[in-house]
Amino acid sequence: MSRGLPSPSIPFAVHGAVDEIELRSLGLSADDVTDFSASVNPFGPSPSVHEALRNVTLNRYPDRHCEALTRKVAEQHGVAIENVLVGNGASELLWLAALTILRPGDRALVLGPTYGEYVRACRIAEAEPVELRASESDRFRPDLASVAEDRASAVFLCNPNNPTGRLIPRDALADISSQRPDQTWIVDEAYQDYLASESSMICLEAPNILVVRSLTKAHALAALRVGYAIGPSGLIGAMREHQPPWSVNSMAQAAAVAALSDTAHLRATVDRLRREGGRMSDTLATGGWPILATDTPYFLVRVGDATGFRRELLGKGILVRDATSFGLPSWIRISPRRPKENDRFLAAMDDLR
Repeated sequence: MSRGLPSPSIPFAVHGAVDEIELRSLGLSADDVTDFSASVNPFGPSPSVHEALRNVTLNRYPDRHCEALTRKVAEQHGVAIENVLVGNGASELLWLAALTILRPGDRALVLGPTYGEYVRACRIAEAEPVELRASESDRFRPDLASVAEDRASAVFLCNPNNPTGRLIPRDALADISSQRPDQTWIVDEAYQDYLASESSMICLEAPNILVVRSLTKAHALAALRVGYAIGPSGLIGAMREHQPPWSVNSMAQAAAVAALSDTAHLRATVDRLRREGGRMSDTLATGGWPILATDTPYFLVRVGDATGFRRELLGKGILVRDATSFGLPSWIRISPRRPKENDRFLAAMDDLR
């Protein structure tokens, strides 16, 4: 079955971060708001990134093969360059994966609650996305046994999860995915660098697992849009055929190489961020706010009416992620920032208790 034009009824996914149009409607600017809604490293990228950007030639086309960055990723993860595809952020790679793996009418499982682009990518590919939703009563632990029993041809999983921050252990995923070699797993590890210890699926080098990573989050390159996928060479090659030319600009490529080369900066800033996340969640819990235990610096807080609560905080110049779009209308997601900014947030929460 061939694909037609995408349906105009496919809704856009809701995302966090600053929305300039929304702020302007409220008489605010981005400078008036402290953003706790996007899980981007607030300590910024490695200093070597700025130096790399200064050396980019702006009147020259980008390397369409992203050769230097591809080699850097392959070297860092101990894989062949044929197993790596660099993309314009994780979202582009997720779309390429859906368009490559799924045929019209295919069933795809999405382990929810989770990032909205998985469902959108499946619908663009004219596949049938089905959410297998973990329950709040079970602390959002997914039912992995049901996945292996499902007839779905693909599974989309964010690990650690967005928005819950929960991590499924690598051994558990390896066991389930090996039971169905005909089922392709697309594992989004955008938040993997925020974990206390590495738990990536990349090392498995399994024939039915595609891992997608982002440099937006812990590496703080959100403005540049760059990520990469690692998987079987045949799948990577097929995804490359769907990718537009010059998808990743020269500044993003140079910045990514520099960021990946500075592991000391990454670990130092992530350690600080994890401490701040722990301090914030402990303080809120002591103050009576229900907190969901997490494996990441970001975490969920139950506030009642999440949409109204977000609006109240925005009036105080604080932006949080309303989790209603994840199907969690009672929760907001908090991504820690620098200590003084976090103190301001905690004071605002105390005022609203």
